[in-house]
Amino acid sequence: MALRQRGADEEEAGRRDYHERMGFTHEVFNQSTPFVDFNLYDTDPALKEALDHLGVRNADDGMSALGARLGSAEVAEWARLANAFPPQLRGFDRNGVRVTNSSSIRRGTKSCD
Repeated sequence: MALRQRGADEEEAGRRDYHERMGFTHEVFNQSTPFVDFNLYDTDPALKEALDHLGVRNADDGMSALGARLGSAEVAEWARLANAFPPQLRGFDRNGVRVTNSSSIRRGTKSCD
């Protein structure tokens, strides 16, 4: 028992040294894991029951594929970028000519195919 405690104490001391060197003030332990790579359809029994009630019986394959796509890490990153860089109104170009496309989309983003 004493050996196990000494190992735990050494581990805690090493953790404290690391945090002191890196400038951390405390260890965060109550954060959930990222909600990615999760099939949103297969894990939603209410949605499955609603589709069954509506008589949509042959949609399982397509809905499962869509649920996997929408629950992917890539789509979560798109959502994060959409929140970080909202569309900006551009009424005129740099020469003062009115622009018909009034919003600018962040370049480098992909479409949701």
